[in-house]
Amino acid sequence: MSRIHPKNTYDPQVQTVLEGMKEKMGFTPNIFKLMAHSKAFFGGFMNLSKSFESGRLSQKVRESIALCVAGFNRCAYCTAAHSKLGAACHISPKEIELNLKSKSEEAKIGALLEFCHKVLEKRGHLEGADLEKMLHHGWVEEDLIEIIGVIALNITTNYFNNTFLPTVDF
Repeated sequence: MSRIHPKNTYDPQVQTVLEGMKEKMGFTPNIFKLMAHSKAFFGGFMNLSKSFESGRLSQKVRESIALCVAGFNRCAYCTAAHSKLGAACHISPKEIELNLKSKSEEAKIGALLEFCHKVLEKRGHLEGADLEKMLHHGWVEEDLIEIIGVIALNITTNYFNNTFLPTVDF
């Protein structure tokens, strides 16, 4: 059961974004209804999230990272949401299960998720060899920076959901 509840009215700018989500997705996810309690938090989250759409990492790669982070942090809401979003990006059910365990059938994605797991487990305190391994698997420095950003974005949603327990609606 959710520990906080959606409001009846939101800031007009926030309301416009929520309505846009509903038009695009067919519903407004509960996580965003709860985030919308704080215009500052909601706006900052949405801006960071949107910024990755024009980055180097594909949506499919970002979903694999999201699944890895959700699995590591045991976030039920994000596991459900990113399993559905991952499937929409043509990630197979088997690959989704593997990504939740920081694994993949693809070598390059496997290296990525192993890296993500290390970032999470070691709270960013990696060795140079960890970065070199990523470069060896075809990732470039700009990718590494975006990967850290996508991890951080998903930690935010995981912690938010694990704290406030929005009803899973995916």
